[in-house]
Amino acid sequence: TQSHGGIRIQDPQKMSTNVAIIAQLRIKPDKAEDFGRIMKELIPASRAEPGCLRYDLIQSMEHTTLYFVNELWLDDKAVQAHYSSDAFSRLVPQLGEVVSEPAVINQCRIIDL
Repeated sequence: TQSHGGIRIQDPQKMSTNVAIIAQLRIKPDKAEDFGRIMKELIPASRAEPGCLRYDLIQSMEHTTLYFVNELWLDDKAVQAHYSSDAFSRLVPQLGEVVSEPAVINQCRIIDL
């Protein structure tokens, strides 16, 4: 038995090798168009990468400048390949110009209870 964040897991093998990434981005109100342009290129490029199982952009209903990127990758190798991809290397630095604060990136493992 192992404990992960207070949840007791009988079988550690039930932790998936998939990697979920949840990125939180707060956009400058006057940069929404630039943000949209960047994401319109980054999303399909990311979805086309080997090992990408999901790549979605989500907007907060309460705070319209708050976005989340919800990603699911086959494994750590797929994530590393994504970080090295042409689209990521070229487009993610451009996000620095449109965000109002540093992005919050959470890499997670899926647990099948």
